[in-house]
Amino acid sequence: MNQIRDSHGDNEESTNLLRSEDEHDNELVPKETIGGVETAVYKKRWWMLFVYCFTATAQGMIWNTWAPLTGAAVIGFQWTEGQITALQALSGLVYIVAAFPILYVIEKYGLRLALLLTFLCAVVGNIAWVLGVYTNTYWVVAVGSPLVGVGMCSILTAPSLLSLTWFPVNERNTATGCASIAVYVGVGLGFIAGPNIVGTVVTVHDLDNATITHSEDYLADIRNGVRNTMYCDCALAVLSCLLVFIHFPNKPPLPPTQSQAAPRVNYWDGVKHVLKSKQFYILNMAFNICVGIFNSWLPLASIILRPLGIDQKLAGWIGFSTTPASIFGSILLTRLADKFKRNLRLLAIISTSVGMILVGVLACILQGYILISSPLTMKVVVFILYFGICLCINGSIPLYYEMGCEMAYPAHEAVVGVFLQILQLTVIGIYLLLLLNDSLDTNTEWMTWTLFAGTLVAIVLWFVMNDRYPRLELDSLYT
Repeated sequence: MNQIRDSHGDNEESTNLLRSEDEHDNELVPKETIGGVETAVYKKRWWMLFVYCFTATAQGMIWNTWAPLTGAAVIGFQWTEGQITALQALSGLVYIVAAFPILYVIEKYGLRLALLLTFLCAVVGNIAWVLGVYTNTYWVVAVGSPLVGVGMCSILTAPSLLSLTWFPVNERNTATGCASIAVYVGVGLGFIAGPNIVGTVVTVHDLDNATITHSEDYLADIRNGVRNTMYCDCALAVLSCLLVFIHFPNKPPLPPTQSQAAPRVNYWDGVKHVLKSKQFYILNMAFNICVGIFNSWLPLASIILRPLGIDQKLAGWIGFSTTPASIFGSILLTRLADKFKRNLRLLAIISTSVGMILVGVLACILQGYILISSPLTMKVVVFILYFGICLCINGSIPLYYEMGCEMAYPAHEAVVGVFLQILQLTVIGIYLLLLLNDSLDTNTEWMTWTLFAGTLVAIVLWFVMNDRYPRLELDSLYT
């Protein structure tokens, strides 16, 4: 029989146990002994989720600094569009090198130390950005970009680990959704933060005539605006460090569920287990062919939409529309996943199919197959399409994380995050480096058609994937 006791009761031994780590940290719902393992759900879990989401949003904004400022950098600093996309590629590709060392730190020392180390690297990288734009030295900015990218490593790796460590089964998908989507919310905020801090509008006409000599006052306003953006990024990186340093314990005194308390295989055995899982390979391919291409395509809104006469600032607002879309889509799909626990695959197929249709409509507009005569109507339609595409594709990201953790069990949840993100950031890096080719940089229609093909392939892969939920089955045995 399950033994349930009130954490505020008179049992002195129980109270001492619950307060042994930190007297102020352990407010909880009633404690429970299930399957021989004592479990508890702590109110502090919401603080942990807040800190994780805030820092993830901050790192996402920092990562998406340069793409929305492409026009300002071209005009103000005389850098090329290829150089700007290279900065973003460097920030993403560094994950491939840093991922497994960071995973080792998470398994050996916990998430707190991993976050502190990676955020400190981001602070150093942002300082390099400040110095680079202050002196108009591109190579200094380029050196800082991989360090900024390291700041994303822990955040991208551990959404499912955080939810499993702190949240009960009926909240786990929702917590994973909030934690995994926060970085993409930051990317969306980056679309409006940079251009609005810069203030000076760089129009399509300015970029088409970039070789024309502009007034010194105009150039000075642009440069000062970009520098102010760097200062804001640096402040966000420092604040992320401070929040984790102030209070971010690795785990609660008691686990929230049976599956969290269950032993995991060690570091290398977990990596080997994932590498041998054919189903996880299929999931990883679906995730990165769809979500990886989408998150390569999304920051390039100012380039992709330029043929429609949409300038940098309006493209920023269109990109920003993906922020509420990501939030709404993630909450909607994860709440449905919590309600219908064994239907992750069906939810992902429906969501990706709708996203594919919307991408196809946008590709036809960009190609000229669908003509919209009114400029205002065209802009409204593009807004709606971007919102819907992001809701369907980014909103499904938590489903990939949770399905991946189920497939990889009993491997550590952070191992799943590493494998998903290594391939995604490889895709993003390669995609952005393709823009160094002048013909691909000029003719941008291929970008949206590539995304359409990616969503189609992902749907096919979801259909051939098997549904397995070993963690959920373990928890169900004791509830």
